[in-house]
Amino acid sequence: MGRSESDIIHRTRVAVISLVALLMFGLVGGVVTWRIRLSQAVDGQLAALRAAGLPTSGAELNQWYPSVPDSENAARVLTQAFALMRTFPDLRSNEVARFKPPPRGQPLNPDQVQLLSDYVNLNAAALETAARAVKLPKSRYPVDWTPDFLALLPHLGQLRSLAHAASFEAILAIDSKKNADAARSIVLLIRLAGTLDDEPEVNSQQARGAIIRMATSALEASLRAGELSEADSDSLGLLLAMAQRTNLLMRAFIGERALSIPYFRTKKAEAEEILRSTPDIDPDAEASIDPVLLEPLQLWRRATGGFERDLRFYLGAMSNNIAVASLPLPRNPGITKLVAQDRDDALGHRYYFSAMLLPDVDRLLRREVECSAHLNLAQSAVAVERFRLATGRIPTDLVELVPRFLAVPPVDPFDGAPLRYRQLSKGYLIYSVGPDGHDDNGKEPPATRRAADRGPEDITFTVER
Repeated sequence: MGRSESDIIHRTRVAVISLVALLMFGLVGGVVTWRIRLSQAVDGQLAALRAAGLPTSGAELNQWYPSVPDSENAARVLTQAFALMRTFPDLRSNEVARFKPPPRGQPLNPDQVQLLSDYVNLNAAALETAARAVKLPKSRYPVDWTPDFLALLPHLGQLRSLAHAASFEAILAIDSKKNADAARSIVLLIRLAGTLDDEPEVNSQQARGAIIRMATSALEASLRAGELSEADSDSLGLLLAMAQRTNLLMRAFIGERALSIPYFRTKKAEAEEILRSTPDIDPDAEASIDPVLLEPLQLWRRATGGFERDLRFYLGAMSNNIAVASLPLPRNPGITKLVAQDRDDALGHRYYFSAMLLPDVDRLLRREVECSAHLNLAQSAVAVERFRLATGRIPTDLVELVPRFLAVPPVDPFDGAPLRYRQLSKGYLIYSVGPDGHDDNGKEPPATRRAADRGPEDITFTVER
């Protein structure tokens, strides 16, 4: 091989190597530029949230959810009530936890009366303290949101326990035909739920809805047992109207977003632990990958912007959730189904943090509307009772309640139509069509059923006496 031929081969190799190096440099440069732009775009989304006065971390949520002066704070006194709560030191504690009221029209049996009486007496001091606490105008439980999703919310379980004691007190009063005492317990339940009104967290709003359901169920039983006084009817009607708020889940989603954002930019070891401990992620996903293989995969995702793309998706999905939660009732079911699809889309795109952190929007929105329906039904029933006290009869139509007993005709939050109402031989029935949107003529849910079973039924409020 001659010298000139050798030079040509050498120059060709140098040219090829240079071209490959140039292409690699260009590729790396392009990826770096794209990553910078991706980070800048996400940073821009976060900056826009802050500019709008919305939190993007637990620390910012502490500032967004303002403190309350001690002299006005019901939650501060309720923590004293929590400390006074007691349970039985024996198997009766399990009986209390499993207690179910008897079917409609059946009284408590002697054993149930004894059990509930003993439990209420055991917690009389806590209930008395709670009744004093809820007279204060504001509420903010002592939660520090700085740890983000690790923030502790012990007050939710304590509040539920206190609410159960109040509901048992109402059940005993109803069984004894002491409706004035029952009304006081129902007022306490509504006000206990109200202490969670502004708490920006999904679990808090679910606890609020559960306590409101205790109150409306007790009210229904109380009205079947006998009349309320005019004063009790007036106060309950006012409280039920005040409890009817539809922006609370929107606030909860804003809080959930703030608590979730920091996890997308957490340290590698913390991210791995979050993924490994997440039961909702598909078993074939990263959470089940051998740790030896997980580290290079995580490095690859960081290098290619996987976490930033995950965060960008999450921010978009949560903006949609918040927008839907801010809509007035009734909402278009199609919109709800559309935003609920984001969780499935997240897994399809391997956005594992989004799949883990996005709330179950369809279920949460449905429960919010169910809570609104129960409040509307209860408020309408109280108005019917006020009408009865004033006229000596029940109305033939709920329109008769307007404007003296209700400011506007009561609406079904599921379809926007007037709540359904009809007279019964010894009373009346008010009902909502419920989540399926179908009018089943006031068909009540079965007394017992599995949680997954849901046939054709409505949400009802029946008063027969």
